[in-house]
Amino acid sequence: MPTISRLLVIFLLNSLWQTALIVASAWVASCLLRNVPARYRHRVWVAALVLCWLLPLWSIFTLSPAVSSGVSTRLIYAGPANPNAASVSILHWSGVVPFGPLWTNVIAAAFTFLLLLRMARFLHIWFRTIDLRRSSSSFETPEALSAIARRCQSVLGISPVSLLSSPLARSPLTFGLLRHTIVLPESLLQSATEEDWLSALSHEMAHIRRRDFSKNLIYQLLYCALWFNPTAVFLLRQIERTRELACDELATERLISPAGYARSLVNMARLISAPSAKTDPDYSLGVFDANILEERIMKLLAPNHLSAFKTKMLLAVACLIPAAPVVSATAFALTVKSPSQEQSPASTPSKPGQSESKTDPDVVKPKPIYTPDPEFPRSAHKKKNFHGSMTLAIVVGKDGKVISTKVVDSLGKDFDANAIKTVRKWKFEPAAKNGQPVEAELKVEVNFSTY
Repeated sequence: MPTISRLLVIFLLNSLWQTALIVASAWVASCLLRNVPARYRHRVWVAALVLCWLLPLWSIFTLSPAVSSGVSTRLIYAGPANPNAASVSILHWSGVVPFGPLWTNVIAAAFTFLLLLRMARFLHIWFRTIDLRRSSSSFETPEALSAIARRCQSVLGISPVSLLSSPLARSPLTFGLLRHTIVLPESLLQSATEEDWLSALSHEMAHIRRRDFSKNLIYQLLYCALWFNPTAVFLLRQIERTRELACDELATERLISPAGYARSLVNMARLISAPSAKTDPDYSLGVFDANILEERIMKLLAPNHLSAFKTKMLLAVACLIPAAPVVSATAFALTVKSPSQEQSPASTPSKPGQSESKTDPDVVKPKPIYTPDPEFPRSAHKKKNFHGSMTLAIVVGKDGKVISTKVVDSLGKDFDANAIKTVRKWKFEPAAKNGQPVEAELKVEVNFSTY
């Protein structure tokens, strides 16, 4: 069975480059959707975060069966009729990164240590969030504020929400997985206008309507395994940014005018800018999260509205953009093997003089164009530390296609069948003699290994 250290290193290696690739494709899709509602861009970034987890995990399950296996091929060109020919190696993408047991364990231990540190930070911030909630207390709610709260709940279709106040709150905040609470800063209660109250409550209840508090905890947990990657930091930042823009849009679509909402944001920012405002991190959701006040105001005052048809077309194109990176990420996934496991008969150096054998100088050898490696037989995956090779004799026709195959040295029915099935699909630039295409004979050595 693959060791836990090896699985962790496989996840780490693949997440380093796959995350960057996914974030780049999400950024392109987000730029394409810059004039559509922010909720769609938010979904793009959330999907990117999920893919940053799923693709490295997929690499573990697809590249780490109970027994790791490998296949390599070697061509021996025999020319039109000359059996003494030089061997020609064909290089394939193997996705194998050589790591000895020591380095594998060291990297896995370091990654585990940093992951535990990040989880500890997550728990620390979570307890700080609980402490902030406990510091809040009920207050005598003005009738105007109660009426605004009831209106927001009715329009947004959410259950009743508790209103509390706290001297530690840096801005209006939302808490709660099942029972939702909005905490208002004492300064906002004392100095804010009814328009400010409406803006604050409509934004916070938009978070509740979208279930952002529970979703944010999930995003933070997923981020714990990716935080070492700078592109993942950018990814989480975009999730927070588009979440706030989406709440602004929901509030201004249903409860308040964009101009009034923008005016209230500026006024609330002035009211809560005192030095005593809380700055320690927590997982509550506030009006001024993501620190993009200027961008939010510009979006509110100069919205870009597209027709429904253009919006749907852009969404369709944006959904296709991540397809190529996802395919690339799965096709070029990395795995880890020790250097001793990388040795195979195909990599054994030729004997002195073997590569110096002469061929007909008038004949141009066939050049490989498409030569995928055969698959390792599923029926043989349980064999451990297995190394074997089989040889095929093939003829490449004048059109560059394999026109005949014959087993010279057999390794077994399943091995032979997989090799023949794949080699028949190979394509070459045909051999040529005096400028004319000719048939050419080759031997294909296929090496199968498990570790």
